[in-house]
Amino acid sequence: MRFTKVGDLEIVTRITGPTHHLLGMAFTAAPAHDAPILERVSLARPQAEVEPFDPERDLCREVLAGIREANDRLGTHLGVARIRYCADDSPLPGVYHRLAQALVEHVTAEPGWETSLGPGLAQADGLHQPLTSERV
Repeated sequence: MRFTKVGDLEIVTRITGPTHHLLGMAFTAAPAHDAPILERVSLARPQAEVEPFDPERDLCREVLAGIREANDRLGTHLGVARIRYCADDSPLPGVYHRLAQALVEHVTAEPGWETSLGPGLAQADGLHQPLTSERV
């Protein structure tokens, strides 16, 4: 797995032979009461497109469960405001669950992570331009 940060998104990529997966999340300091924004990118459309968040959809359910389980194990209380995935990813049950857990573990392993999730969450990290989304 490879971790990177672009704007407010913490991103993990996983490439194993012919399969690949991308998951990006904008975390909040506490679980959000509203459903996260769900964004789709693809090789043909790299500009993020917002789509309806469906908690019954496998991807959405796996991500939320992965965050919840990592929070329980680590004693943290992270929430998620935005989720980004790649529509070209290889279908593999359970992969987004593991990627979400890995992102929580990665973010909370950074020194001072608690203070990095404040009001400036939507600002760029100084190295990249903020990514925008368009509705579909």
